[in-house]
Amino acid sequence: MNRRTRMIRPSAVLLTAALMLTSACGPDGDGDSQPPIGQVERNATVTASNLAIVTDGEGRGVLVGTLVNDGEGEDRLIDVDAEGELEFPIAVELVGGPVVIPPETPVQLADDPAVLISADRLVQGFRAPLELTFESSAQIVTTVPVEPRTGPYADIEIPPAG
Repeated sequence: MNRRTRMIRPSAVLLTAALMLTSACGPDGDGDSQPPIGQVERNATVTASNLAIVTDGEGRGVLVGTLVNDGEGEDRLIDVDAEGELEFPIAVELVGGPVVIPPETPVQLADDPAVLISADRLVQGFRAPLELTFESSAQIVTTVPVEPRTGPYADIEIPPAG
C-alpha cells in the first residue's frame, strides 16, 4: 500500500459517514427525518423521553412522550402536577387513573391520552413546569415544551372538555 492510498482511505471513510448521517436530514422535514422534540429526564429507574404538551390552540392539551421502567418490578405514574412559580393556573387530569409502567416496556403516553392539561396560556413556545410522581420511583421534576398539533403531532387526539 503506498502513501497516497493510505491517505485516501481514511478520507473516503469519513466522507461516506458524513453523507450517511446527513442523508436522513432532508430539507423538507417530513417523516422520519424529524428530530425528536421534547424533554428527556430520568431518575434511578424511570426514563421519560420526548415529553411535550401537544395543544389544540384553545388552551387544552395532552402530555405525550415515552416512559420506560428500568426497574425490576412494575411501577405507576400516579400524579402529574403543574405548579412551579406561575402566575396562572394549569389544570392537570390523570384520565383513567394511574398509568401502569411494566419493566422494560415503553409506554407511549399519546397512544391513549392519559394526562390532560389545560390553561389559558397553553400556547406554542411556552414551557410548562411538571412534576411526575411515581408509585415506586423518585419524582421527576422538569419543564416541558408546548407544541402545536401539527407536523409530528398532527395525529395526536386531544379529548374535548367535559
